[in-house]
Amino acid sequence: YNGGLTDLNIGGYTIKDSIIIDKSATVRFTFPPNTILQKGKVCVVFGGGTLTGTFGGSQTFLSSDPEGLSMGNTGETINLYNRGGTLILSFNSDALSNNPNESYTLNPDIIGIFVQHLDASPTKYFSPGTKVNGESF
Repeated sequence: YNGGLTDLNIGGYTIKDSIIIDKSATVRFTFPPNTILQKGKVCVVFGGGTLTGTFGGSQTFLSSDPEGLSMGNTGETINLYNRGGTLILSFNSDALSNNPNESYTLNPDIIGIFVQHLDASPTKYFSPGTKVNGESF
């Protein structure tokens, strides 16, 4: 989510997954050059599969890494770095390791803490590219 006052060029930002926060971890996805995330908009990076749907009108990307962006139920950390290699965001699944195959989300949207999706919305297991309730940003 770009909560800034202007559009943001995220081209060259990288996503890595590892057991710990580690700058030498494997890069699983790099945003293409000059990828612009408009203010107030979101993007979603999928680890694999076939993208079907609109995902709330968000920008969508698919990792081409054969290992994908796999989120394990325990001990997995996903890290987002800017072009300069500075850590921007990190999520560790350990705190929610009892996850029975559902996604994680911020509750409340954008400003909250990571929770299992059903804890935020009892009727939905996931909401990629949208608010927890399924509305577009």
